[in-house]
Amino acid sequence: WDGDNANRRTQQWGLGFHWRNRRDNVLSRLDPPRDALPESFLVPLRRLRDLKDSCADAKVWVQIPPVEDYEQCIVNDYVGGQGIKPHIDRRCFGEHVVGLSLGAPVVMDFRRADTGEVAALLLEPGSALVLSGEARWAWQHAICPDPVHVYRGQEIRRRGARRTSLTFRTVRDRGAIAAADVTEVHSWAMSRRAVVLVAIVAGLAVAVRLMSRAR
Repeated sequence: WDGDNANRRTQQWGLGFHWRNRRDNVLSRLDPPRDALPESFLVPLRRLRDLKDSCADAKVWVQIPPVEDYEQCIVNDYVGGQGIKPHIDRRCFGEHVVGLSLGAPVVMDFRRADTGEVAALLLEPGSALVLSGEARWAWQHAICPDPVHVYRGQEIRRRGARRTSLTFRTVRDRGAIAAADVTEVHSWAMSRRAVVLVAIVAGLAVAVRLMSRAR
C-alpha cells in the first residue's frame, strides 16, 4: 500500500499523483509492476460495456470509453467509519470516472458546488458508479466518516466493516503527465497485499461471468 494518505490505505496503478498536491495536476508513470493496469482490473470495465450493448433500453446507459483508454486506477481501502472529503476529481482526468465497490455497502453524498443542492446514493457490494457530465464536473462527492449511515430510513452500520473501491480514469490533459519521477513522495513498493488484491479482482470477474451465464 502507498504511504502518503493518512486517512486510509490506497494504491495507485498506471499513473500516480500526490494527494497533497491538488493545485498542480501532475501525473507520473509509475514504476513496474504498477506502470499499467492489471488485466484483471479491466474485466469489470469490459463487463459494463457488454451490459450496455445487451440492455433493452440503451438510453439508460452511459457510453463509457473503450477499456484501453483507461490509464489510471486508484484502490481505496476503507475500514470502519473511514470516508473521503467532498471533492471533484482532478480536471486532468477525463469525462468518465468509473467506480467499482467491493465489500460493505456505503452511502455516497453529492453536493452541487454552485447551488448547494444535495443528493445521496447507496453504493452496494459489486455495484458500479459512472460519473459523467454534470455529475462529473459540477457535483462534489464524499463519504461521511461516521460509524452509521442512513439511507432512506435504513441504517447501515459500518463499525468493523470493510469496503474496497477501484476508481478508473482516463486522461484528457496529456500535458499533466510529467517526465519527472514522483517516487520520492510515494511508496510504490509492491507488497503481498497488492498481489492478493489483483487475485480478488480476478475472482470477482470470474464470478460476474458465471452469474451472467446462469441468467
